[in-house]
Amino acid sequence: MGRVTNVKATFSEDIYSSTLSLSTFTLIGDKSGSLDASTTSTTKISYDPATRTDTTLNSHGPTDSRLKACTWYTAKVTSGVKDKVGNLAVEKVWSFKTRGC
Repeated sequence: MGRVTNVKATFSEDIYSSTLSLSTFTLIGDKSGSLDASTTSTTKISYDPATRTDTTLNSHGPTDSRLKACTWYTAKVTSGVKDKVGNLAVEKVWSFKTRGC
């Protein structure tokens, strides 16, 4: 995955965007246990109700806030995300490695 690529989670149901936050959709660098402060401060979460499926964890911006090269990251959507029927999401965790090794 590129260092300036958004991390996306796709839901099967329309969700309440108010249940999305940096605590319900996280991105953690495996080596350090967390993102650098500069990356965390520029991280944005957005939900596109038109498609009702895509959520984006946008962690890129200025060069100093991009994901580190050749690093494993773990993304996680917690059960704190709720769909419009009131069901909580099933927790989902996945990992990827950035390019540049």
